[in-house]
Amino acid sequence: MGKKISLGLCLSALLLASGCADSTSTGECATGTFKCDDNKLQVCDNAGTWVLSETCGVAETCSSTLGRCIRNNDVITGDCQTGQYKCEGKALYACDSTQKWSLSKTCGAQETCNASKKQCDECGDDGLYCKDTKLMQCTSHKATQVEDCGLSTLCTEIEGAAGEVMYGCKRPTWCNIQWIDEGIDQVYSRILIESPLETSDVKARLACGSIDKAVSTWRSVNAIQGPCSTCDVNTEYHSYSFDGDAGNYRCTFIFDIGTDSYACLPHNYVDSKGVTHDGGTPILLAGDTKLDEAQTVALEVSAYNAEHTPSWCNLRHVDASNKKIYSDIYMGKASDANQMSPALVDPVVYCTNKNPETMLTTEDWKQIPAYQNLLFYEYDNPNLQFMADLSELTGHWECAFTYQFGDERFVCPTIRENYDEYPYRNISAFTLVYGYYLGADYE
Repeated sequence: MGKKISLGLCLSALLLASGCADSTSTGECATGTFKCDDNKLQVCDNAGTWVLSETCGVAETCSSTLGRCIRNNDVITGDCQTGQYKCEGKALYACDSTQKWSLSKTCGAQETCNASKKQCDECGDDGLYCKDTKLMQCTSHKATQVEDCGLSTLCTEIEGAAGEVMYGCKRPTWCNIQWIDEGIDQVYSRILIESPLETSDVKARLACGSIDKAVSTWRSVNAIQGPCSTCDVNTEYHSYSFDGDAGNYRCTFIFDIGTDSYACLPHNYVDSKGVTHDGGTPILLAGDTKLDEAQTVALEVSAYNAEHTPSWCNLRHVDASNKKIYSDIYMGKASDANQMSPALVDPVVYCTNKNPETMLTTEDWKQIPAYQNLLFYEYDNPNLQFMADLSELTGHWECAFTYQFGDERFVCPTIRENYDEYPYRNISAFTLVYGYYLGADYE
């Protein structure tokens, strides 16, 4: 300990003997108080003047709170030594001038409390880790972003090449373009969805365009998941009919997962070495990515034949409780087996709350757009099914299912009267005959 100077002071903080002077003073300080000037402990004397009390040694710390020099290995009478820091989980505490722990700051979810540096480090040990949707690299407690996985569920532990556990972005490992239904311009695709990916993370679509332009500029139509008895661990999706103009297209099937989009290779893809593959690793698409002919499939959209008429359709049934109406249609020409795209027939349901067999005006009919029911499947059935949502109807309504071919709109007969089920045109007159509409009460 350094040399201590005897001042002969009567300090109320140290002695309680009678006759001591009042600790108040009109000088520069209050009698009996202490302060530290580097390693020098000073005390305020009876005259209110700072005088040296003692000089602390190299292994000591000056403490104005205790009024003495503290050896670094002394047992401190307070909770802590002023200037100390400690960590409790994410909480960084500092020891204040009263030798009490007080919260300095709370570190973030991905930060690490570091008492020796009196701070919150951006990260802990060196290596990869996940922060929300982002894959991060920690180097010397500094964090940098490696990439954005798009979804928080996609940044996860993955198995490394040697079986070690590491962090990375989970991505689809395989998909294909399974086949094309050229008659109705629909495309089917299969994808392997492995944990932590779920079908709810995946959005599917068909994209068609020209290979000399980026895929991001191609026209897209949505796709949905469908039933598949031969898919094993894979999941099958099929698109709505491609509704582009007549012409020849190159197409791919795209899966949107998080912020990323992946294109699938054809099921008979031939690589640069001449080896044929059933699909393969999905292609991560950038804004300027182009695909070549080998990576895509051909789709020809035929020009519309204005003389074409539907050979068969029906008004299948009305589900009044769920407010749905259904129709089946065969899209092929009567003269050959070629089929037309359902995107060209503009299915619309006409409903009226009046007698449909009387002469009505356009104002008497409510027109409700219909859409293809992609979940409809009957083995060896070449027909397509369309449906419409009648949720806006209340009370009693008579409804008919119609399709547009060329300049005419055709009405489909019901199946209940055993009609031959040939379409009936003349909807333009806004009057119908019995057997071409169904009535129901809608709550």
